[in-house]
Amino acid sequence: MTEEIVFRKQSGAKEIWRRFKKNKSAVVGLVLFAVMLVACFIVPLLIPYSRVTQQSIRNKFAPPSIEHLAGTDHFGRDEMARLLYGGRMTMSVGFLAATLSLLVGGSLGMLASFYDKADNLIMRCIDVLASMPPVLMALAIVSALGANLRNVIIAIAVSRIPAFCRVVRAAVLGIVDQEYIEAARAGGTSDFRILTRHVLPNCLGTIIVQTTMNISLLMLTAASLSFIGMGIQPPAPEWGSMLSEAREYMRSAPLLMFLPGIGIALVTTELNLIGDGLRDAFDPRLKT
Repeated sequence: MTEEIVFRKQSGAKEIWRRFKKNKSAVVGLVLFAVMLVACFIVPLLIPYSRVTQQSIRNKFAPPSIEHLAGTDHFGRDEMARLLYGGRMTMSVGFLAATLSLLVGGSLGMLASFYDKADNLIMRCIDVLASMPPVLMALAIVSALGANLRNVIIAIAVSRIPAFCRVVRAAVLGIVDQEYIEAARAGGTSDFRILTRHVLPNCLGTIIVQTTMNISLLMLTAASLSFIGMGIQPPAPEWGSMLSEAREYMRSAPLLMFLPGIGIALVTTELNLIGDGLRDAFDPRLKT
């Protein structure tokens, strides 16, 4: 019986991957995103962090060369090293905030859909959170807690909890009334086991797609906060703060603003393409 379940899971995963590969734009987005992940998370391990923070006024605004592939900024810091370290920071904030939002919002959504008595209380609290635009909520939380990495992740995660809660609740509501759930309840199966073994696997596709699509939004929010000085603080590199610092030199050194802007645009586009491909791959109507 166990071998049969494992075989079904493997077959399902292969079928999802087969449908995903049919979407050429999603595959291109996945490949490009993998390249950027390697560049931003592996390559910086080979580059000393001192190249990101070490200042050299004599070498400021140096043109691209073998030593400095993207030139240097207004403090003489290596722009390519800052771009890679900044990408790692921006993507890390997006992934961590999305994970935190999913854990909190998804748990609340499952509880609200599974227990009628908790549904009204949880959803009214979610409505209060959703009444404020996500960026303004994140900005208010950062202003209250202080601008640092931990508080930025918390603020961005809290701002997206309503979205995750509503999506997961809607997905679970379509499952909890199924006959196999009623049979599990009648057999004395605990609520926790029903949620983890029967409900969660059947709405996993919706959760994965929602998470993938929201990571790009969370990254943009993190970059926006850093751009206005309420996110990751200098000298730590982050694409939003790099854009903010480069505004004054937009005419004399446009490359300083061009590179982080392109980085943000590429990552968000790749994640959106991957999300579209996953949505099509998990769509039950395509199984036939």
